[in-house]
Amino acid sequence: MPDLPAPEPPAEQVALRATVEAVLRDYEGTASYSHNDRFGESDNRREAVYGWGTTIVPQAAGDPIEVWFDGLDEDIAVWQDSGGPWWRRRRRSNWHEWRDLTDLDSVLADVTRVVRTLLSDYR
Repeated sequence: MPDLPAPEPPAEQVALRATVEAVLRDYEGTASYSHNDRFGESDNRREAVYGWGTTIVPQAAGDPIEVWFDGLDEDIAVWQDSGGPWWRRRRRSNWHEWRDLTDLDSVLADVTRVVRTLLSDYR
């Protein structure tokens, strides 16, 4: 099944993307990014992938950083993708997740801190 058209993003996703793009302006020339929104089947065709993502690629040799707003669970995750299956990546200290977005300003401040920390090695 091909990806479905993107729905209207929730306000939390709009704020997340604006926050991440603002952080990345400070890293122009140090990191590039692309948006990878997905609304369909996963690559293994067993699960649904429904959300908005941003992949940050440090210009120096380094693993990509993923920022993901899950449209099904309505939570946010940030991780540095060092490869391997998702369950292995989640056990490492490079996985950060926010399930309660009630205090969105606080969550976005945490996301900013995590992204800056992960990028600090490449500046």
